[in-house]
Amino acid sequence: MEVILIEGEKYAALMEKLSSIEKHINKQTSEIGTGKDIYTLKEAANYLGISANVLSVKACSGEVKGYKNGIWRFAKADLIRYALSNGK
Repeated sequence: MEVILIEGEKYAALMEKLSSIEKHINKQTSEIGTGKDIYTLKEAANYLGISANVLSVKACSGEVKGYKNGIWRFAKADLIRYALSNGK
């Protein structure tokens, strides 16, 4: 096994990202069994920890997968994929 030393800003950034992923996993785990698989724009934004406006822009650009039929809907699995790929 190779040991890599990480110092300074790189260490702080890595720890911040790890903490963010940990918080997301804890939040996701706490919602297991709630039966909530589809979210509104506001619910999805809250789930991701971003504003509804930011999520709307990301959804329109395709950065976050969502479905719009008058109002935005987001599948929980897509939100999890987005959060994990972006370190949220």
